[in-house]
Formats: sequence, C-alpha cells, structure tokens
Amino acid sequence: MIDEDDVQPGIIDAPFGASGAVQGRDTLAMLSGTTGADRRDALRCLRDLARAQAPGVSVTIGLSAAGLRRLGVDPALVMLFPAEWLAGAPSRSALLRDPDPAGWEHCLGHADFDVIVMASTREADAQSIEDFHAKLTPLLDGAQCVPMSLTADHREPFGFRDGISNPRLEGSGRTVEPGNGVWTGSRWRPLRAGEILYGYPDETGSLPGVVAAHDLLRNGSMLAWRKIEQHLDAFTALAARVCDSKKHVPPHRPGPGVPCEDCRAELIGRNQDGTARSASVGDNGFTFQEPDAYRVSTSSHVRRSNPRTGEHFAGVAGADSHRMIRRSMRWDDSDAGRTGTVFRCYQTSIASQFEFVQREWCNHGDHFREGRIMDPVTGSVCPISAPVLGADPSERERLLVTWNRDPDSRVAVIRPNTQVPGSPRSPDPVTTVLGAFYAFVPGHRSLDGFVSGRWAS
Repeated sequence: MIDEDDVQPGIIDAPFGASGAVQGRDTLAMLSGTTGADRRDALRCLRDLARAQAPGVSVTIGLSAAGLRRLGVDPALVMLFPAEWLAGAPSRSALLRDPDPAGWEHCLGHADFDVIVMASTREADAQSIEDFHAKLTPLLDGAQCVPMSLTADHREPFGFRDGISNPRLEGSGRTVEPGNGVWTGSRWRPLRAGEILYGYPDETGSLPGVVAAHDLLRNGSMLAWRKIEQHLDAFTALAARVCDSKKHVPPHRPGPGVPCEDCRAELIGRNQDGTARSASVGDNGFTFQEPDAYRVSTSSHVRRSNPRTGEHFAGVAGADSHRMIRRSMRWDDSDAGRTGTVFRCYQTSIASQFEFVQREWCNHGDHFREGRIMDPVTGSVCPISAPVLGADPSERERLLVTWNRDPDSRVAVIRPNTQVPGSPRSPDPVTTVLGAFYAFVPGHRSLDGFVSGRWAS
C-alpha cells in the first residue's frame, strides 16, 4: 500500500476532487537567507505555514536542484538525482524544441529558483488563498506568482474538458475507471505506483531512483511545470482548414473561416464535453483498437499524449512507462487578452515520461507512422538552433538525445492518414511555451529531513 500520509497533496488526487471551480496560485522564489542554515530556517517556516492551513487550502512544495544545493545538501547526494532535473528545464529547451529561454516569462529562463509553492482552494474560499500568500511572501525572495483557476466543468481555454485520463495508482485503494489505468486485454488495472512515486515498483518491476538515495526520494515525485499560452485564433484557423479539406458547407459549417464543432474536436480527439469520439466504449474506456475508435486521428492531441494500446502500440513492452499524472490549471491575462494553461505533471522520470511524450509523441509522428507530422496542439514549431546543454545524462538518455538531435534527417515509413485527410498542421503555433521549471516534490518525512539538515554536508 502507498503511504499516503507521507505524500504531499495534489499528486495522488487532484485538490478538491474532480469537479467544482478552484482558484490557484503557483509561486516560484528563492528561500530567504544567505547561508544553508538560514535557508533551512526559511524552509521550516514555509513547511509549517503549509501544514497549518485549514482544509480549505491545499499547499504543495517542490524544490529545484539549485535549491537543494543552497540548502547545503551533500553534493554527492544531490548528484544521485536524475540528470534532467539536475540540468534544469532551461537547459532542456533545445531538446524539446521550446522557445529560447532568454524570452521566458517570470525570469524562468535565467533565475535558479529554490522552490515552487503550489496553493489552491475552492473558488468560494478565494480569500483564504490571499491570506496564505500574505503570510508566505516574507519567507521568500524574488517571488514570481502565477494566478490560476479551474472552471467548474474543468474546461481549458479551447473549450474542452480537461484532466480526464489520469491513471489510478496501485496500492492507493482507488477504483480504476475505464481508461484510467493499464489495459490488460480483459480489464483495466492500476498503474504501478513507481511510475509516479519513488519507493514503489514501476511497470518494469524495478524501484526507480538510485539505491543510495531511496530514503530521501521515498514518496516523492518529480514535477515538470510549464506555462503555456494558447492561441485561440490559430486553433480556430487550423480547425477551419480541416473543414475545408472535408468541403464542409452550411448548415454543417457555421460560415467561412468558422469550423464546425466536429472538426475542432478532431484536433483534440474528444468532444468538447470530454466524451469519446468512439460511441461504443463510453467516455474514456477506449484503447484505440476497437474499429470505431479509429475515428480518432493518429495526429490528434489525446492520441499523441496518451496512445494507450492502440495501433502501433499493442503489445509494446514498456508502453505504459510513459504515463504521467497531470494537475493543470488555466491562467488568464485579461488586460493583454491572453490565456493558456499551467501544465503540471508528476512522474519519477521526467526524461522518460514528460520529455519522452513531448519529444517523441507530440513533436514527431514516427511512432505513429506519420513521419514529421506533429501533435497539432502541443507539437512545437520551434526549430532546434542550439546544442543540447546540461548535465551528462544516463546512457539510455544519451542514445535518445543523439537519435533526436537532427529531426529533419530522420527516416520514417509514412502512410496516408485515414482518420483526418491531410493530417492538418498549422503554419502558426497553436500553443507557445512561456516558461518551464523542474522540481522534486519530496514526501513529508523527506521535507522534514531537508529542514533539519539531515542530508547536509
């Protein structure tokens, strides 16, 4: 069984459940102080503040590699952490084909923040999160805050219900709904907890992480955090191109340049209310293998980000080792007329989970026999213009980086796409990454160890 009392909130379950409006605020900052002892005192106050909150406020704390070093953690122990986390999100931007970190918002391209503090509350209790941040600010230096929200129907800025396919974990005692687990051929079973939390077997039967760091890592998880702007005009124009390819005309199509809802849904892979585009399998219990499931394009967002056991993936060993738990929320800048999503996902290997999905499934179509056709929503249109930087990764990661370094020279078997004629691509980005941050979200006991200096050199 998972030791849930030691797991920080927001990982196993979404704060405040699967429905209802939520207000959130993510804060990235430095811990106050000039020495390791000073910063441990600040972290102690931050921990105590988070734990003292009423049940109406959920607070989760994550630490960066730079943060651990400035807390005085033994460098030899820090180096046991995954290479991509040590390198930091800005150094992985070229690998993921993200925009130049020099232009990222909230100083994320050049500031080595120590912590990320993720707080949320029900919309009706919005004042409580303001009160929390009034107490939080004195503990931090250079704080950068991102206000967020989640609508009652959990729809993202393009109008689609989000957060449907988060896996249930083995040992959590939660019921596994169809689609929120691993398909065995006859039933859905929970995902092995080690894919999301350290200290438990993963889908290969192994315990993730270096043995010497197991005590420190236990019940912790790795967070990949990304602020993404969503361009509604570009999304609408791309959906209109799908309508054009199908020669849709009124009354099926509202008018010139205005796509029908069916063509908008083809880009996402779901209907706006979140229901599946395959009517015989319910809202989420599809595997992309049933005959009518092929209505979902191999270039659609839901199929690229979670292909399940569909065509080209059935029986592939380790296919479920790329699953993540996503806890995303919406941000809005009404003054500038901009909106988007703060994408937050948890896993034990950012490299083989989030980065793999973004790099190999969203940015390219090789695994789907579609060559260089990308995910129309989250696929990056930014060219690789700089070498991959950062810490020396593991041998497996080095092979992947080498294979991916020059995507324009890759060879793939390309077949006609039978789901969406023309496999549409947008000349303009549908989404743009505005900043990214990698953090280790420790278990409560591990967080206590950082505060006490247990792992200090």
